Amino acid sequence: MIGFPFIVDQHYNSIRIENKGFGIAMNVHKFTSDELYTNIMKILSDPSYKRRISLASEIFRSAPQRPAEKASYWIEQVIRFGSDHLQSAGKDLNFFQYFLLDVLAAFLIIGIILMVLLLQVVLWLKNKCSKACHKIKLKMLSRFTYFQVFCGELVLASFLNVCIRTSSIGRIFRLDYNISFW
Repeated sequence: MIGFPFIVDQHYNSIRIENKGFGIAMNVHKFTSDELYTNIMKILSDPSYKRRISLASEIFRSAPQRPAEKASYWIEQVIRFGSDHLQSAGKDLNFFQYFLLDVLAAFLIIGIILMVLLLQVVLWLKNKCSKACHKIKLKMLSRFTYFQVFCGELVLASFLNVCIRTSSIGRIFRLDYNISFW
């Protein structure tokens, strides 16, 4: 048997055929005529493929009932005794249990808790990083006392014992721990 899977479960089935030794699986999109010929000759010349598939066929046919007989047995069983003893246990469950809403709610709560914890960790790390970056900025700008913003352009003024006046086009800010522009 040579398997050429196209859709859905055919890929799985052709791999099973190959693993059980019933045949060879080939990729329908990537094969050559030489590969096909080689695999056909391999299947025809190697008796192990025929032996394995014959054994599987014998196992399948040795079942006590054929599928049609099994179906007729269960139909007769339902006609004779009714179907009360064949009912699903899900029939007795309430709405929340039947649709697993309690399990879904538990997973949802756990997911929300994990997301809140993750958010807290991210905010904590952001806070730590911003404090570290702030200290680095303060260390780098320690020789500057004032900076002035003119029309969106940042100009750093060196520390001088000179009075810097503000005009209508700019503002002067004192360099503190909390650096803000407006």
